[in-house]
Amino acid sequence: VIGRSSNTLTQVTGDPDTSKHNVALVVAGNKVDITDRISGGKIGGLLEYRDQVLDPAINELGRIALALADTMNSQHQKGMDLDGNLGGLLFNDINDSAAITSRLSANSQNTSIVSSAFVQIDDVSLLKASDYEISFGSANTLTVERLSDGKTFSLSGMQEVGTPAELSGMDNAYYADFSQGVVNVALDGMEISIDVKGRFVTGDRFLVQPTRLAGAEFDTVLTDGRQLALASPVRITESADNVGTGVAEVNITDVSANTFQRQERAMSPPVEIVFSGKEPTTFTVYDISVPDLPVVFEADDTGPMVDQTFVAGEPIELDGYEIIIRNQPVAGDRFSFSYNTDGVSDNRNALHMSNLQLDDTIEGGSYQDIYGRLIERVGTETSVSVINRDASQAVLTSSQESKAALVGVNLDEEAAKLIQFQQAYQASAQLIRASQTLFDSLLNAI
Repeated sequence: VIGRSSNTLTQVTGDPDTSKHNVALVVAGNKVDITDRISGGKIGGLLEYRDQVLDPAINELGRIALALADTMNSQHQKGMDLDGNLGGLLFNDINDSAAITSRLSANSQNTSIVSSAFVQIDDVSLLKASDYEISFGSANTLTVERLSDGKTFSLSGMQEVGTPAELSGMDNAYYADFSQGVVNVALDGMEISIDVKGRFVTGDRFLVQPTRLAGAEFDTVLTDGRQLALASPVRITESADNVGTGVAEVNITDVSANTFQRQERAMSPPVEIVFSGKEPTTFTVYDISVPDLPVVFEADDTGPMVDQTFVAGEPIELDGYEIIIRNQPVAGDRFSFSYNTDGVSDNRNALHMSNLQLDDTIEGGSYQDIYGRLIERVGTETSVSVINRDASQAVLTSSQESKAALVGVNLDEEAAKLIQFQQAYQASAQLIRASQTLFDSLLNAI
């Protein structure tokens, strides 16, 4: 209210983040966003809570959801289900078409028109629990600001590549064809892609929210318990004639490798490791597709795997999986590896999935570490807010009592004074009466 005129406070949708509700002042029919200028009162407290507590917590929870879904899906796909099939997705794909397009929003004031835009998560271990803002200083320059800590990235500080495909697996790199309105940026474990009609324009701004919606989008895909891929697709058979202490295990490294025939539920080729020699112990890997006619296995990178020096615990890399043999086998010991047909009592992949909760899958620790710190931070900030509220309430109460003592009316005190005045009046009346009696007596004596 200014003089005799008043302006209306109203709610407006955030720009470009339409999930937020901002405060605007209607002046002469125009809405002016004043959210950033509100610092006190109940509305200011709610805005401060949203910006400093709620949004960071949602982003952190989204980062955990992305890491959990991605790592669990990856490990689940390395397993085999009850029907002998290789595992599929356990949770929704973190890079499905709906998810990647929802992570980027253009400011409504932009001059350029977006043809396509998306944010793809390439490495969840590098993700930050933060929003980003992309600003174009001209048609050929841009900066990316990480809003959680205010750090800015410019193209001059990034590595330029020749094609968007080269950004795969890279970080702090970019591809740009500004004449065609195309820019791709690889940063903090994600790839940001923006394609506009024509060229970018000075002042164009885009909001990137890689983790904001991930918690809400998190969901299971698998609905049949038989499809839980809890077994390993590779069966390990130890020869009954082994006399050494060797113990073998298998880790799946690439379930899409040609070794695993998804449709045929087979492994091509099955192999056998045969040990020989004493000092040092050596081994040869055989292709046993025809059990009675084994042939030396030839790896794509190293060629024939014959008379290889054995080192306990050192992985033996094959196509799509690695074999680790611990302790000390001796000459003549054999280990066979084939598809785990009818492996219904096998829980090796389930153990790998369970152990993910202890691995440092996210920058800063494991799922539990990050979630525990999130709860601790929110709890601490809540406790501090409660203490501040109680302290402020105590100050308010004290101030109100001081004010009341100065300008207020104390009914007990007023009643006491009324009785005092009443008694004084009665005493004065008695004095007047006594004086009148004395005066009358003097007159009568004369």
